Amino acid sequence: MGRPFTPNWLVIIILLAHFSLGVFYSIATPIWEAYDEWGHYEFVRYVAKEHRLPPPGTKLIKWNDESHQPPLYYILSGLFTSWVNTSDNLRPVWNPFSVGRGGQGGMNLFLHLRVEGFPYRGTVLSIHTARLFSVLLSVVVVWATYLIGRILFPAREEIALGAMVVNAFWPQFLFNGSMVTNDIMVTTCSSLFLLFLIRILVVKFRASDVLGLGLCFGGALLSKRNSLALLPLALAGLAIVTIKEIRKIKAFWSLFFLLLDAGFISIWWFGVLQGKYPEHIRFIISLLSRPSSMGKLRWDVLPSALHYSFKTFWACFGWGIISVEGWVYTLVAAVCLMAGLGLVIFFIQAPDRLAAGGIIILMVNLLFVLSAPVYQVLRRGEGTWLHGRFILPAISSVSLLLFLGLSSLVSSRFSRVLVFLVGGVMFGYALLVPFRYIMPVYAKPELLSSADVQGLGHPLGLRFGEKIELLSYELDGEEVEVGGKVPVTLCWRCLNEMDRNYALAVKVLGRDHRVYGVLHLHPGRGNFPTSLWRRGDLFCETYRVSISSDTLVPRLAKIGVDFFVYGSDEGLKAFDAKGKPSDGTFGRLIIRPKRSPAVKNPIFYNLGGKVALIGYDLSGVLNQGKDGVKVKLYWRALSPMGKDYTVFVHLIDEDGKIKAQGDDQPVDGGSPTSIWRVGEIIEDEHFISLSPSEKCRCQVAVGMYDLQTMERLAVFDSNGVRLPGDEIVLGPVEFP
Repeated sequence: MGRPFTPNWLVIIILLAHFSLGVFYSIATPIWEAYDEWGHYEFVRYVAKEHRLPPPGTKLIKWNDESHQPPLYYILSGLFTSWVNTSDNLRPVWNPFSVGRGGQGGMNLFLHLRVEGFPYRGTVLSIHTARLFSVLLSVVVVWATYLIGRILFPAREEIALGAMVVNAFWPQFLFNGSMVTNDIMVTTCSSLFLLFLIRILVVKFRASDVLGLGLCFGGALLSKRNSLALLPLALAGLAIVTIKEIRKIKAFWSLFFLLLDAGFISIWWFGVLQGKYPEHIRFIISLLSRPSSMGKLRWDVLPSALHYSFKTFWACFGWGIISVEGWVYTLVAAVCLMAGLGLVIFFIQAPDRLAAGGIIILMVNLLFVLSAPVYQVLRRGEGTWLHGRFILPAISSVSLLLFLGLSSLVSSRFSRVLVFLVGGVMFGYALLVPFRYIMPVYAKPELLSSADVQGLGHPLGLRFGEKIELLSYELDGEEVEVGGKVPVTLCWRCLNEMDRNYALAVKVLGRDHRVYGVLHLHPGRGNFPTSLWRRGDLFCETYRVSISSDTLVPRLAKIGVDFFVYGSDEGLKAFDAKGKPSDGTFGRLIIRPKRSPAVKNPIFYNLGGKVALIGYDLSGVLNQGKDGVKVKLYWRALSPMGKDYTVFVHLIDEDGKIKAQGDDQPVDGGSPTSIWRVGEIIEDEHFISLSPSEKCRCQVAVGMYDLQTMERLAVFDSNGVRLPGDEIVLGPVEFP
């Protein structure tokens, strides 16, 4: 056996590196931007301010309230932050257009204010102080992982160090361990519980370890309800120790009851204060007493739930909507599969009995931690119940199993190198995460100077309420396919500072301001609301507006913008560069089809060599509240047209008398013929109304003419014969 690998300085470096990264993550992520952090912090604030727990049944906030949670994290965090003055009573401001709420206005669930900047004060300082407390707890978890590894592999410290670096630089653990959340408290207690349990089972019985085990078990139960997963391990451990220490039964029973006392403290919380104990007892009983109910579970959702769980356990930030590249998840999954193979090899090689027993404990711990959220997924059919943060209490087990598996694939000598290889890669990636994934999502637009925007785009000078000026715009091309996205770059200048957060609507509009696509958001993708703007601030931003897939095309459209206060009728009126009222529209855009429509009733009539009528549909006769006929025409452009021709649609009776008519440019005037491309097929609908008392057996006559000269395009049939009156007769239709 080689020289012992005991660089204690390396342990200290890893702990300091983890602490530094945790602080960095806590600073890089704006306040409130983690799962239910608002609710968790309100509980912390209440304890720090009131010096007591909320009365049973009290809700501290309307949404995302966490006052029903077990109190340990909030008591300790409240003590840690009690020195901070939070009289500013800062509250989060919702971003109603966030991706997390189904919109397209940024990943941030909240709008962030100027007071959140450094140096921190008031509520902002209190939140960051609570986050620092979470980071300290996460350091304890990393340390516990190392100690567990040292116990199981006393002669191979590289196993403990390898597991330590995996734990320390696990991106999701770093993120959750730097936020205000009770997830880190239950993870800390669970890791320490596992440490004491393994010390008792693998090393030898000590009264102090049983005391620590009981306190950590009680602490876990007082941290979060998913800690009930530790109960089977606690009972099994006590049973094994009871058998081993039967000769010391008197001393052991005193410690056994001490352990139960720690558990009963938490049970008192669940049962008496929160009324949650019966629910969990029923949950456990249902699993044991009704195995037949397993067949009624939603097994079909399990694969997608496991995929979601893996992603959110490895790296998924913010409110679970900031993911990393897909290939990263694939690579990590491959490494995990390799580690699984390594564990098989570990057991085949007949390891030390105590080490193998300890590894089995780790596996059972992971299994129990997974069992409750998996059951909830199967019972409810909702994959989000298997979020990765629910598995964090098993992070010590995962880290040890992962590195042990990888080290079993290589020689003992190379496993020492593996510590530095895995540690270096994971540290580098963990350091990259805030710069690549977190900070860019919450970054404000870059402010520019007047010289920077000179010559950019098309100048506008459009003003909104003497507060905001739209200096210029730029369209990425003049055409877009239906169902696609239009990139619109707008350059803004703040004319006067605002105390309101005005939302922005960027629209693609057709004739009569018909909306073909709209994007609602706060400027800066929600990261630069107007209350943050300073007079003279100037920036450009690109917006991508989705075009409705049911738009009849081709269409001529323009861009429109306006500012409004979400949830009210208040807004900013638009004025052009000369100070005259404006509708806030500009630019020119052509919406093109992705594919040609299916043509009904194929025909062919040539109109002046410019356009052909190739089909029609008269099936839309209406007599319910609106009498008339809907005529659908299918045109094909034969050559470029420099003019916008008007389509006429006449209802004529048997005597040739016009009973009703409708003249308009194609597609309700939204698709002028000058934008048609050669070969393009245009689906054109017209509605001709009749008086309800009108009766006739009519035909439909259609054609095109130049509105300025009233001259019709000459119409020829498929044989080249010109039609009388240069009109195409379709029909018949009958009324009523």
